[in-house]
Amino acid sequence: MVFSTNDNDEKLIESLLQIEFQDYKVVSVKKLNRGSLIEVSLYHKTRLINLEDCEKVTGFLMSTPDFTDKFGQGPSLSVTSPGLERKLTSDRELTLFQGLAVRVVFLNEKNKTERIIGILDKNESEALVIKQDENIQTIPKDSIKKIRLYYN
Repeated sequence: MVFSTNDNDEKLIESLLQIEFQDYKVVSVKKLNRGSLIEVSLYHKTRLINLEDCEKVTGFLMSTPDFTDKFGQGPSLSVTSPGLERKLTSDRELTLFQGLAVRVVFLNEKNKTERIIGILDKNESEALVIKQDENIQTIPKDSIKKIRLYYN
């Protein structure tokens, strides 16, 4: 469960989401355990996140004035990878993960559930464009039931 206690927390989370450090991007920020744990999920464009990456970004965040001014030595900080088969839940994530393999479950034109695996090519305002080899499929966002990163 994610907790947010006030507007200042929301502003801090929004500022953390904008952080780009070297080739890392922040995917998500969650306040857990009633704010005693801040979980930051990372993404690296060219490779999977490893323990060394998490340590490096933890050091960076702990030296970021916005973070230390707000939290000081208060909550614990956990820096993680987004997960191999992360559920994508926002336009920001859909844009961030363009170019990666995804598994999409959606309702087709006949209102039947369909599943495809392909490369997330574009995140358009009303649809996603998925490439499967030479085939390109445009899926309206309002028909998507679930979309996850796909790792094989």
